[in-house]
Amino acid sequence: MDGEFRDAGTYVDSWDGYDSLNNQVGDGSYYYVLSYSNNGVEGEIDLRESATFSQYTPSRTWPGKFNPYTGVPVTSTYTVNKPSEVSFYFWVRDNSRPGSNIAPVRTLFIRKLKAAGTHTEIWDGVDDNGVPVKPGEQYRITLWVYELPDNAIVITGDKPEVSNLTVTNRTFNPKFNPYSTEPDQTESARVAFDISKDALMNVVAIDSTGLKIDLFTKAGLTAGANSISWDGRNFKGELVLPGVYSLQLTAIDSKGNRSLPRYAILTVRY
Repeated sequence: MDGEFRDAGTYVDSWDGYDSLNNQVGDGSYYYVLSYSNNGVEGEIDLRESATFSQYTPSRTWPGKFNPYTGVPVTSTYTVNKPSEVSFYFWVRDNSRPGSNIAPVRTLFIRKLKAAGTHTEIWDGVDDNGVPVKPGEQYRITLWVYELPDNAIVITGDKPEVSNLTVTNRTFNPKFNPYSTEPDQTESARVAFDISKDALMNVVAIDSTGLKIDLFTKAGLTAGANSISWDGRNFKGELVLPGVYSLQLTAIDSKGNRSLPRYAILTVRY
């Protein structure tokens, strides 16, 4: 509102998430600011000016064990009491490192905006290069919450989200097989997933050294259940070497908004 006269009293105002041109605003943090004029005295109330920013680690849940090679990720749930920025990452202790024994493994996000409420994050068990982590290590979680001022509003949901990954033929042989029941008599890995909104899916195949060996896009996906397949071949159309690979899946909507990447771990065996 702008320039609206009001009598003394208590009021409750709402905002529908649209700007003055009636366009829906994007994901981000927004703030209520009250400007007023009373008997010729003008003023402004903006709680950001007096805010004391609180940083804390909330209680959270996570499994004691996980196995990314069989599609069992780390699922962690936590609650924030106010609109906040959240950092979430995994690390291992390495006493051989100079200066710090914290060795980063996978950073999900740093100071990502989160609305008040309960949230669930998923780690697919790969490092920051997309390489599956080693079995037998103890992986630690760091979760920091930075509360925003009381007049903050966090809007999310504009970016697509990828969820509910399942893999068929997690271990497969992409060579021609005259006895295969597949139409082209070769095997491929199939990854099924849900997306929260219409988008295209950008898929990157990564080998055990972190090298990107294949890239393709599947366009025209609608919100809901979808799937992609990988034929076990590289950029040149050549069969890859036997070993462990990960497929990085990133949904991109018509505005260019990108989801957090999700990963499926596969094994090629001849």
